[in-house]
Amino acid sequence: MTRRGPLLRRISQSAVTWASLVTVVRGLGFLLVMAYALRSLSPNDIGLWYAMLGIVNVSLMAELGFNTTIGRFVSFYLGGAVHVPALGLRGTESSGGPNMRAIAGLIRMARRLYRILGTLTVGLTAGLGLGWLLFHGQTADLHTTHLLVFGILAIGSGMNMTVLFWLGMLFGMNKVRLHSQLVVVGLLVSYAVTFLCLRVGLGLYALGVGQILINLVPRLISRRCVLVAVPATAFEAAHTISWRAVWPMTWRAGLLLVGCYLCLQIMTLICSFVCDLETTASFGLTLQLALMLHLFAATWLATRLPQISALRSQGNHQAVREIMIRRIPLSMATYVAGAAFLMVAGPIILKMVGSNTPLLPPIEMGALLLVVGLNLFVGHHSSVLQTGNEVPHLHMYVTSGVLTLLLGFAFGRWLGVRGIILAPFLVQLCGNYWYTPLTCWRRLSLSGTHEAD
Repeated sequence: MTRRGPLLRRISQSAVTWASLVTVVRGLGFLLVMAYALRSLSPNDIGLWYAMLGIVNVSLMAELGFNTTIGRFVSFYLGGAVHVPALGLRGTESSGGPNMRAIAGLIRMARRLYRILGTLTVGLTAGLGLGWLLFHGQTADLHTTHLLVFGILAIGSGMNMTVLFWLGMLFGMNKVRLHSQLVVVGLLVSYAVTFLCLRVGLGLYALGVGQILINLVPRLISRRCVLVAVPATAFEAAHTISWRAVWPMTWRAGLLLVGCYLCLQIMTLICSFVCDLETTASFGLTLQLALMLHLFAATWLATRLPQISALRSQGNHQAVREIMIRRIPLSMATYVAGAAFLMVAGPIILKMVGSNTPLLPPIEMGALLLVVGLNLFVGHHSSVLQTGNEVPHLHMYVTSGVLTLLLGFAFGRWLGVRGIILAPFLVQLCGNYWYTPLTCWRRLSLSGTHEAD
């Protein structure tokens, strides 16, 4: 018993445990709540829902990556950095202790910036939604309910955007366990509200409200946590930091985010244009499950990214390489095991819960899981590259994303779902699947810190 106590305590305090629990809760929530929605709503409604989410996700890219850049700068300042160069880490000075005055300056800057970004998100979501309706409205079975739900999503997405940076800052402070715990709280609140709303017959309104709460709750709580962690005296003498200080890395990270989206998540939106809504529902559902598995497997390395940022600011590349050698194989093994389980058990579970929307057929599902798995492998190396305050692989992601978008529409009209899945695989096989990992290991083989090319 005495031996079990320390082991259980260690497990409960592990950041990986809590990060993994996020995906477990997502999975259970899917079984208990989303499965109920799949049984209660028609495939047409589910297809429209995934199309709405695709539009919202495109609008959220207006944030351009400020959140991840600000969080990364928090890690640098906690590592003792006095000044962080616009790109790279050469010339980074260390104060020997956390630079809370700089973090306070980041908070002041972010508050002003994200109020603007929130307004922009609402406008973009409404504009893109109108464009989708003009293009697809003749063939989609639309009702006033659908338009109202989309309006709720647009306004809620803007609200969520105004507080986005707080959760990113908490992660940058290396409070990874607390970060995951807050995400779990948001999931539980969201699923509880969604289920209750579905039970009383609110339909798509329930999904819309739940989608807003899933992000709003943890971000509001993280605001308080960050402000508690930063002393009041730091705000009294806060450094003046302009958004321009993080802009060189932000626009690069933002373009990278666009490239990442175009390489994978855009597929659901493409499907909504070239296929019927029932097919879109099956595709979106399968991709959602694959991305949940992706998130679960990624926790092995993602929980160490704040530490890796601090290590790279100190020029300790050997420690970074050791973390990657241990964690990436664990991540990929987790994904492969989960993908095998999903292939076998996924259709059975959906049948048991009485879902009106099936998963993709086995061949298409296996191909989609392969593409998502390769994205996971490349994404690990992309994340580590960015901890060096640079994006040397930016051109590869943007090129791959644009080509995937073009070929996705072309192949989708020709081969249907198979063509949509084939497009990102063929494009990235020609470059991104091998270029980004090689670039990452070459950068880490250099001694000390270096400037961006």
